[in-house]
Amino acid sequence: MALIKCPECGKEVSEYAKACPNCGCPTEDIIKLKRAQQEQFLFENTGIGDIIEFGTYPQGLYGELQAIEWKVLDIDRDKESILLISKYVLDSGSFNKEWDSVTWETCSLRKWLNEDFFDKAFTLAEKSKIVETEVLAEKNPEYDTPQGNNTNDKVFLLSINEAYKYFKTDAERRCEGTKYSYRRGVCKYDEYGTCFWLLRSSGQDNKSVAHVSFKGFLYESGTPVGNIGSLKLFEDKGIRPVIRIKN
Repeated sequence: MALIKCPECGKEVSEYAKACPNCGCPTEDIIKLKRAQQEQFLFENTGIGDIIEFGTYPQGLYGELQAIEWKVLDIDRDKESILLISKYVLDSGSFNKEWDSVTWETCSLRKWLNEDFFDKAFTLAEKSKIVETEVLAEKNPEYDTPQGNNTNDKVFLLSINEAYKYFKTDAERRCEGTKYSYRRGVCKYDEYGTCFWLLRSSGQDNKSVAHVSFKGFLYESGTPVGNIGSLKLFEDKGIRPVIRIKN
């Protein structure tokens, strides 16, 4: 349990508490102030592989808001921007609402990330720091499946090639979920305490999407993009958003 210092009274308070028990200052306000102070030194003190906090999202068992932890994947010092992926799987879902032929360009998950998640996770000030990124429709290295067109997104997922680039081993690709994500349906595998997470690359066909297994192995062939009829069998995959922020 992390303790944070209340700016109103100076007492330490649990990040899981709704408010400071001493003065009543809302914990959400304390976390926002802490992030604002951290961002002043973001680029000066940040390196690849570091963990930083930016935005908030339900993560506790009952949906308690907590600061989102992000892993630094890349730093562009010329453009003063940092590429980030969530440290944990934040939510569950399928790549598309239905089992149709789709690409990242046309899937429903892209829309959800850039609208619902974007609005829920970030304040107006934080949104202004998120860079719209050209997301490449990179070829699946094992299959000639059409990948659609490049897109411009604020929030996206890694491609197969990027997952190999930024995570060199299966162990590095293993990822735990938050308590909230498990309650939402993400399947946790007890052997490693980790879960599957989705990529944006189409798999062996456009009705499948590549993903990373609980062991960290990358499946280029993929998993079905969405539910087949009324069977909700493919909503247990984890979502790890990717963003690029500027100073």
